[in-house]
Amino acid sequence: MTPIRIVALLTAVLAVGCTAKTGPTGDVPVEKAAKADPWPASAAILRRQPDLGGARQAVSLLNSDLGEVPAAESPQPMPADAAKTLAERLRLSAEELKEVAGTPYSNLDAAYLSECLAIRDAIRSLDLGELPAEQKARLAFDWVCRQVYLRQALVVSPAGPAFSPPLPPQFLLLRGYGSGLDRAYLFLAAIQQLGLDGCLIGPPDRETAASIAVENDKATKGPFWAVGCRLPNGSVALFDPWRGEPFPSTGGAVGTLTELVAKPDLLKPWIEDKSRPWDGSPDLLKTATVYVAVPFMATSERMKLLERKIGAEVGVILARDPAELVDRFGANTKIWSAPVNVDKYGLTRVLHSFLPLEEGGTDTTPSRELRLLEQITKLSPIPLDLFDPPAEVLNNEVRNALRGFFLRRYSELVLDPNPRERIGRGQFNEVVRVLVERERAVGQIRAQARRNPVSAESLKDWGARADELYEKQSIARLPQNQANLPDAQAAIAQFWEKGGQVVQSIEDRTILPLCAADLSYLLAVCKHEQAERATIRLLRLDPKDAGRAAALAVAKDAWSIAKDAWDRHIAANGALAKSDPERTVQAKRLAERAARRAVDPAPAAE
Repeated sequence: MTPIRIVALLTAVLAVGCTAKTGPTGDVPVEKAAKADPWPASAAILRRQPDLGGARQAVSLLNSDLGEVPAAESPQPMPADAAKTLAERLRLSAEELKEVAGTPYSNLDAAYLSECLAIRDAIRSLDLGELPAEQKARLAFDWVCRQVYLRQALVVSPAGPAFSPPLPPQFLLLRGYGSGLDRAYLFLAAIQQLGLDGCLIGPPDRETAASIAVENDKATKGPFWAVGCRLPNGSVALFDPWRGEPFPSTGGAVGTLTELVAKPDLLKPWIEDKSRPWDGSPDLLKTATVYVAVPFMATSERMKLLERKIGAEVGVILARDPAELVDRFGANTKIWSAPVNVDKYGLTRVLHSFLPLEEGGTDTTPSRELRLLEQITKLSPIPLDLFDPPAEVLNNEVRNALRGFFLRRYSELVLDPNPRERIGRGQFNEVVRVLVERERAVGQIRAQARRNPVSAESLKDWGARADELYEKQSIARLPQNQANLPDAQAAIAQFWEKGGQVVQSIEDRTILPLCAADLSYLLAVCKHEQAERATIRLLRLDPKDAGRAAALAVAKDAWSIAKDAWDRHIAANGALAKSDPERTVQAKRLAERAARRAVDPAPAAE
């Protein structure tokens, strides 16, 4: 119960106690306190706490109180004919239809609301103001490509390693890398919060295509080759999330579908780009088809009511109607939504499939560690392939113990909590403060280790002693030797207790450089995003505005700081340059952009 509700309830109870008449037995009759309309209180919760915890509180309050306040508008069931039509359009399963057609707000609703709030925060932090729709879409697309670098991700399924499916946008931001289709999902979520309509562009007959396909042991680009945004004049601006650029046009504008169909030669610079040739073809334009896709939880009557009651006050856009989107894009527009038995990770149901059962989803993987939610939030940001103990340590149990220590140490120094959550929301000042503190902590630990160096010979002796002790423990585990097991285990505990200096030296050689590289990357991302926002503020000013000179100086300074941060990261990247070459490419690309912008923060075309 929130403090506001507690105070309201206590006030009502005290009022009853002061005015009620005493009955024959002298008891005070109990009167139930009238509950207030919960809609304003729910909006207040979301303004104060725009995350999953706040979303759950808000929908729980609505579920508990709406039925007891007759004057408050409550969700109504979806009419049977509308539910049938929606199920056909989105190819929903019986379970999905039951979820979307009901009246109580669910855990899945809270998760979707939380996602929309997170993306809203990101878009709000860009401060796009009254810029034209095309420019807003382009700046949102640029933000997506900065936050998510291209890298083919793997996950561990019960059957073994597999290519990662596309992720729900909020969780993609936590991972920080993914596919072009991942970027497309995030872009569609971003322009939704801008009040714009998004679409996907692909060949005909992709309405039921799977989101991921594998050919020759490689994941393909998927069913689409572009993502689009409908502009106020009805044209569709096109962006290539795999290339990370808007489609070309004349005069530095974003190419539109109609324009490119009429003038395919506009693609000539991409086709002739020898350093990075476009992997498409002008022939794609001849059969280009517009597809719309929406999360099914955005189509419910209760989500429409939630947006109508609190959307403007909270500043979030929640509801989507696929039929209305088709009408706005035009009669030949199709809806992309494969049945769940064909694809669980299309945009229609990606959040539903991703979340475990207790969170409102359908992931029932028995092993918690193998659930996608656990892998993405706890393991995917960690360079596990570099957690490799020195070759002098031969015993597998010791090596695994060191890997476990490395994992805990890395999480403590970099990911607890994950800075990307606040970076995604645009909360840079707080993130920078935390990252600087963590960098200082890593530096202090490394300095201490180097004050007490361990020679190669000492490390070799330590490894040999570990082998000896663990071998004795293995022998003591045999049934005939169980009496010796406590002594063997005590010897190992003492070994680890006395080996702190060696472990610290191993830590300095292995995990701490990774921590330093990752922290410097995240710090550079923050500084870069702050510089991008300085340029956006500059773009919003009239060329004759008296404050433009000051804004230009601020932007130049911000870009110089960003450039220095990238240079510092690239120098510290070390082993990660080979372990994650895609991130290295991203860092160098952003460093080059920062260097250019430090000279001219707002070039006419880039």
